[in-house]
Amino acid sequence: MLLGTDNGMMNSPDVGEEVRLLRHTGLFSVEELLTNVTYTPRKALNLDDCIQGRNLLKHVIVLERESLKTVYISQ
Repeated sequence: MLLGTDNGMMNSPDVGEEVRLLRHTGLFSVEELLTNVTYTPRKALNLDDCIQGRNLLKHVIVLERESLKTVYISQ
């Protein structure tokens, strides 16, 4: 499953909100949702997998586990 947003620019795209909505259904774990919005789309589009591995320490995002709200983003 790939997860993203295609809202037609009717409002600001917010993939985080899409993830939070699906999280509250109880159908998916946090790990599944985050994989489906990061790793899986890159694999489906045949893009280099730079999410797990190269430069990992340069771009770190910390999310609160239950709400998935952003706690920290590295520079």
